[in-house]
This record gives sequence, C-alpha cells and structure tokens, in this order.
Amino acid sequence: MPSQARGERDARLGAERAQAASTAAERLKAAYDHCGGVTEVSLLTGIPVRTLQNFTAKKPTTPGIDDLAIIARACNVSLNWLAGLTNEMPLGDPETIASAQAARPGLAPEFSLIPRLDVRASAGHGTLAVQEEESEFIAFRSDWLRRHGIDPGRTEMIEAAGDSMTPTIGDGDLLLVDRTFDRVVTSGIYVLVLEGMLHVRRVQTPGNGMIKLSPDNPRYDELVVHLGRDDLRILGLVRWVFRKP
Repeated sequence: MPSQARGERDARLGAERAQAASTAAERLKAAYDHCGGVTEVSLLTGIPVRTLQNFTAKKPTTPGIDDLAIIARACNVSLNWLAGLTNEMPLGDPETIASAQAARPGLAPEFSLIPRLDVRASAGHGTLAVQEEESEFIAFRSDWLRRHGIDPGRTEMIEAAGDSMTPTIGDGDLLLVDRTFDRVVTSGIYVLVLEGMLHVRRVQTPGNGMIKLSPDNPRYDELVVHLGRDDLRILGLVRWVFRKP
C-alpha cells in the first residue's frame, strides 16, 4: 500500500477510535494512530518510544501537561480533549501532520526547527489557554543555538499571556523555552506549572528549599513556595523573547 494511502487509512482509523476513547491511555493511543504510529510521534516530539508506550501501558504512567501539549501539537489534535477536559475531539487535517513530517528531514543544515506549542503561559493571574490556530515550526540558525548552548531538540516556543512580566515580557510575546532546565539551577525567568496552571515568572532561590516567584510588573505580588511541592513543576528557562509587533 502506498505510504500516502496508508497514512490516510491510519488517520481514519485514529479518528474512529478517538470517538470511542474514554480513558487517558485510550485517547493517547487514538492520537498516536492519527499521527501514524508511536514511532512517528517519537520522531516528531523527541519523546522516547518507550516513554510514549508507558503512557498507554496496562498500568500507565501519567504524562505531564507539557508532554501532552507536545503530543497534541505533533498529532494535530485538541489538547483539551487529550487532557480529558472535553469529550469533543476536533481532529486536525492529516495534511497538517504530513507537512510537519516533511519539514523534519528537509530543512537546510544551517537551520534548526523549533516547534511552537499551542499553549499560552500566563504572565498574569495564571491560566492555561489553548490556541485554536494550527501548530507551526520556527527556524533558528543552528550556529546561534550552539553559541548559546541551546539544544533544539529540547526547546520550544510558547506564547506569553498577560502583563505581569511587563516590561520584560508582554502579552503575546513568543518565548524560547529551554527544557534542559527542568529544575532551578540559576536565577532567571522560567516557565513553570503551579497548581495545574502555566506561569512565566522570574525565579530566585533565597535558600531553605524555597524559591521566590517574582513578577516584573509591580502591580502583581511575588510568591514564595517550597521546591518540594507536588503541584510545582519547572518546565524550562526562557532563553530569548520575540516581542510582538
């Protein structure tokens, strides 16, 4: 069977399974099918095949919101549906997946593709919003990334929402997030999950196992939290800001 016809068949099967999916593991399996299989999802996301399989095992491990967002973007499915927040699953056009797959090997060697995720990190009161627009990839010069010690395979672009980080980061600015910094190793501006919500905050370490989350906008309050909190997860360090025109 030609690869295009096989891909269309797999997408149809994935759509049919998606309508009947009820558990988190079933929704992930349907998303994998829609994308063309777990190996293709791994190639597009950088998440190891074994990790993806563990998410759908008989006793599955639970993916974090950042992993769900990456999978949703790669498979062109609704993040709200994948996270179990809605029963409706708007399936993306298989051609969008095909274009992402085609872009992966065809880029000129002097450039690296950084995915733009369909989530908005709050630089305000702390919300998680899902954009309805299609995911995309943004090209960066590979030598610039190397010069700044940035691994493109562990980096994403996300959009900031709100004004708590102004004037440093404004509403709608795009953030280059280095996910190799999945713990606080230096002071800086981080993207993090706290109480299930995405935030962008300036992070400092006053000691005693605590971190201080500070807004740059003086109208907002700073917050001091313990690093051991179960509902705290450091997603990455903001390495660059593309300001909204």
